[in-house]
Amino acid sequence: MKIINKRERTIWIIALSVIIIMWVLTETNLLKFSSANNKLYKNLRIFNEVLSLLEVSYVDPPDLEKLIYGAVDGMMGSLDDPYTRFMRKEGYKDLKVETEGKFGGVGFVITKREGWLTVVAPIDDTPASRVGLKPNDKIIKINEESTKEMDLNMAVSKLRGKPGTYVTIWIQRDDDTKLKEYKIKREIIKIESVLSKQFKYKEKEFGYIKIKTFGEDTYDHLQNAVKKFDKVKLDGVILDLRNNPGGLLYSAYKVADLFLDKGMVVYTKGRLEDQNKEYYASSLDYCHNLPMCILVNGGSASGSEIVVGALKDNKRAIIVGTKTFGKGVVQTVRELGDGLAVAITTARYYTPSGISIHKKGIKPNIEVDFPKTSSSEIEEAEKIINGKYIDEFVNTNKNFLKAEKAKQEDELKKLVKKLNSKGINADYKLIRRLVKAKFYEIKGMNEAILDLEDDVQMKKAAEILSVTDRM
Repeated sequence: MKIINKRERTIWIIALSVIIIMWVLTETNLLKFSSANNKLYKNLRIFNEVLSLLEVSYVDPPDLEKLIYGAVDGMMGSLDDPYTRFMRKEGYKDLKVETEGKFGGVGFVITKREGWLTVVAPIDDTPASRVGLKPNDKIIKINEESTKEMDLNMAVSKLRGKPGTYVTIWIQRDDDTKLKEYKIKREIIKIESVLSKQFKYKEKEFGYIKIKTFGEDTYDHLQNAVKKFDKVKLDGVILDLRNNPGGLLYSAYKVADLFLDKGMVVYTKGRLEDQNKEYYASSLDYCHNLPMCILVNGGSASGSEIVVGALKDNKRAIIVGTKTFGKGVVQTVRELGDGLAVAITTARYYTPSGISIHKKGIKPNIEVDFPKTSSSEIEEAEKIINGKYIDEFVNTNKNFLKAEKAKQEDELKKLVKKLNSKGINADYKLIRRLVKAKFYEIKGMNEAILDLEDDVQMKKAAEILSVTDRM
């Protein structure tokens, strides 16, 4: 039996690498065997020669797997597309866990925008939302490490960890040059993708539906939620897609279809023929054309924008809030074996009217934003929270949310007076928001939260529906 020497082993490794690369390219129809690909073959030869030289001549024996993975990372990075990426075992495992709806971490979705790690949306009632992270926040550092050259996979691995442990991030918000530090405690993030509640406003009955993400079970949960509504009494529906970062395209299509009885939902266009698809509504609107509003903000992305675009263009719903994030691309995930995978942008999607919202977002029909919090209000809020005054109030007023409004006002005024006596300039409305936010946190992420007092977007939607008749 012939013993293979080091040089021969190197040649075999290189040859195998080339075969694998060629196979991947061929399987994805990116390689066509013609004279036009001479340049590709030439560059593959350069890759082979460099790999061979490193393996044979580099001062220390290199890790070939690390070299090849690094080359693939560089290839993906050269596309300047943060959504196209190579996933190692942990990264691919994280992706699969997210679509199943349960994972450990801090609770926000990130992307890369203009070279920086950027928050797409904090998931409601998770550590990230509770500390106050917002869509479009730039993550400048993670645990003292700069994120300037950090890819998404690396960032995700650093943000996730054992529940109960902490991760510290530094955020740049808007054009503020001063960084803000957030120390966030990791926990198991279990997402109930659909929450719902029926409520009364100005003598009319409305159904409220909050969709947090578009996963494999979202459509089934949405169907169940709609079936529970008393549609005989119902006068309208509010669909809340704020801070919903998206998910599965087919899930988003099915959600939009549930509210439409005709018309196009979305279409996709890519280089490959099988990526050019059109999705149309079926003949059944589960909500029987009831008047409808959709709530959106800068954290409404991807799948959320599919639903918004479909219902807006088909004049099925009035969109209320602020402009959406602007992610209008479709990813195809291909497993490579051994726990590895690649996510590749294979198409862009378009609203029924032919608009690509990628990097643009969708403007609402009626723009409603929350009042800006001044720097002095932020400082006062930090004093109040750090002083544990809100915690103390909540512990001694556990039935606050169930009390009559007059009783709530009396208790809040007492708290304001107490804080003023301690030299804290406590604004009544600020205190009310802080108290309710704490109660909502305690109630947990698996209960629909309705706040027609301080949620100006929700209130606007209810106002619109209260003067809108059934279709």
